[in-house]
Amino acid sequence: MAATAALLATVLLHCGLASKQLHVKYQWTTPEFLFTNESMKQSMIDSGRYIPGNPFMLDVDSWQRGSTREVFVTTPRFLPGTPATLSLLSRAHASASPLLQPFPSWAMNRQGDCDAMTSVLRVQVDTCGRLWAIDSGVVDLMTAPQSLCAPQVLVFDLRTSRLLHRYRIPPENLREGSLLINIAVELPHRGSCRGAVAYLADVTQHGLVVYDVSQSRSWRVSSSFFQPSPPATHFTVAGESFTLQDGLFGLALGPVVRGDRTLYFHSLASYREVWVRTSLLRNQSLFAANTSAAAGLFTQSPGERSSQTAATAMSRRGVLFFSPLANTSLNCWNSRLPYTSSNLVQLVRDDEALQFVSGMKIVRDRSGREVLWALSCRFQRLMTGSFDPAEVNFRVLTAPVADLVRGTSCDGA
Repeated sequence: MAATAALLATVLLHCGLASKQLHVKYQWTTPEFLFTNESMKQSMIDSGRYIPGNPFMLDVDSWQRGSTREVFVTTPRFLPGTPATLSLLSRAHASASPLLQPFPSWAMNRQGDCDAMTSVLRVQVDTCGRLWAIDSGVVDLMTAPQSLCAPQVLVFDLRTSRLLHRYRIPPENLREGSLLINIAVELPHRGSCRGAVAYLADVTQHGLVVYDVSQSRSWRVSSSFFQPSPPATHFTVAGESFTLQDGLFGLALGPVVRGDRTLYFHSLASYREVWVRTSLLRNQSLFAANTSAAAGLFTQSPGERSSQTAATAMSRRGVLFFSPLANTSLNCWNSRLPYTSSNLVQLVRDDEALQFVSGMKIVRDRSGREVLWALSCRFQRLMTGSFDPAEVNFRVLTAPVADLVRGTSCDGA
């Protein structure tokens, strides 16, 4: 009888996983761009500004404009020949592999112009209809890195495609070789769009830059929790192995609880999650004399993930979504429960579509329902030199959050 019950439980578990699906909304072998005309395209190829097969997609976010959903992707200048670094998926040539239309214009994507954008790694669309972009200022990261321009935060009005705000990160907030790779934006709790605080992850020099927009100032926070964990610096994804000593990487903001929010984060080379109240990070005086002054105020998870993870996203009810790289799966954690292996729930496994999920967002659809958006990119192939531009390498996947978590400990959080 016990054996029968165990078998039934296993069957029910597998049926539950099978019923949770991620929809492949778009996919590409390599991204292609919407050029003004063929002459422009050929000119960029001839000059080396565009090398087909080299542009690499990393992040995704979307915004509902009336009855139309606009989708944005980033193509950081990892390799030479990436003509634009931030794009809107073109609706002019609707297909499963849309062309990338540089946003807001070709001019704003011009490499070498520090009044434009150099290399945008990740973006965030806020509830006020603004797109926030973190521009590292570094090109050719995978070959011969060059810091062409100061790293900067740019904010665009999505209703007009106009640049609203630019903030260049002061040198005192950086270290030699800093690479700002991710951004999380916290809006005022009262719902105003006038003020915001942006949290920026420095993946190579293991720091967090806090930028207070209303005060037009920023400061650096340091912690041992931002550093890589030596046992986690060896990665294996879909049979491809490489070593990477990346620190602070994933950022996700929790819901408002008693007037405060929590920033959840992890290093890429790590197996644990860490969190801290944002009211502490927003208190510049805590870090005025010593960037590590509030180290004791961080909380590290008691348990570990089965693998490293890159991008994360958190629902309005405090459910954290992540993708363990070695497992090629989508998992969740109800932040009201201890961060232990028994509470880290595998929702979907797909050895093909979920190879290295590098971008993840939760957005609202027109009915107010939360939908998970994720971008997978086979970054491991870039690291090992086995990238094949003839294969499907990039996918944008979506699924309603409620459907994903139904019947799990992440449901009803």
